[in-house]
Amino acid sequence: VDPRGGFGIVHGERWVRHIDPFGTITTVAEFQQPTALAYDSRGNLWVSELLGGVKRRDAATGAVTTYAGFNRPHGLAVAADGTVYVADTFNNRIQRISPGGSVTTLADGINQPNDVALGPDGNIYSTEWGSSRILRFTPTGVATRIADSTRPSSVAVGADGMVYVTEERRGAVRRIRVASLAAFKPARAGTAWTGTLVSKRRPGTVTARNGVTSQAVAVRRGGRNRYRLRAVFPFSGRWQLLASRRRLGVVSVRPAPALASALPTAQAFRLCGGTGPPYPQYALSRDPGTGALWASCRQQARLHRISPASGETRAILRLTSTPFSIAAGLGAVWSAERSPVVSRIDMRTGRSGTAVTGGEFAYIWT
Repeated sequence: VDPRGGFGIVHGERWVRHIDPFGTITTVAEFQQPTALAYDSRGNLWVSELLGGVKRRDAATGAVTTYAGFNRPHGLAVAADGTVYVADTFNNRIQRISPGGSVTTLADGINQPNDVALGPDGNIYSTEWGSSRILRFTPTGVATRIADSTRPSSVAVGADGMVYVTEERRGAVRRIRVASLAAFKPARAGTAWTGTLVSKRRPGTVTARNGVTSQAVAVRRGGRNRYRLRAVFPFSGRWQLLASRRRLGVVSVRPAPALASALPTAQAFRLCGGTGPPYPQYALSRDPGTGALWASCRQQARLHRISPASGETRAILRLTSTPFSIAAGLGAVWSAERSPVVSRIDMRTGRSGTAVTGGEFAYIWT
């Protein structure tokens, strides 16, 4: 479905056409046997091709970008934060394309994945055609078999967590109940969000997690078996709400609006917070391996990972001491605290450890 209105269809194993809300059909572009299509939040069209890999058509200019390395992909899905997940069928992998355009592997060793879909629990669902299974992947790539299915081809997930699957040679749609999750309204990063939870018992302490950091969620009674939830999410993506270990649902958070910038054609984004003295001080470092930009907030003792494409914070790591200078690279962020300690924060796990002791460190490079 196109967020600007209407939807797209594949016609004649060659053309992608757009149907607007009034029923008018227009030809968008010609592709090499398109197998699936999806729109991102800006209306850009993403297409997987049997012969050409994955392509992105810009909604504003019509320019087409090709992402190589795929082997006859059969399905794709676009997350709220702009990440694209691809069923790379004959490479036996689930791939992801970041908003910045880098391609990484979410999971490999999958026997001909035929389609992917995003669930309200923040996980990725896929049909494994070669092994007749339905799989669920966490955002870190951990796989779980949720059901057996004879030669499954397409998959979709409802807002209630129900999984729908089509199977080869069966003229029916199979429905699989995975979990009972609440469907919460979307939020915008940096802006107060409220939601309603229907429950016969008080949920207790509720937290929101996105795989990198946690966020407290306020709870108050809103009527019989109803509770009002309130939170401010620091950045966009899919945040899972939990009451202790019980999953309540997922909130899709859109990026915060950009601030006015004094530089022409530039955008400004809130980083460390604070508008008066002592002004928040921070250091910047770009990871040469991934292209990610890292910033340290001294007052809050935090590290932010920033998207170079949008300027938005994509992760927050909390430190036990105040960072003075940082350097990103070699699979970690290195922090000098102008003390006898240099800390190493692993980019994959977010865990911090002491790398060097002794001396009075102030600046660090990689």
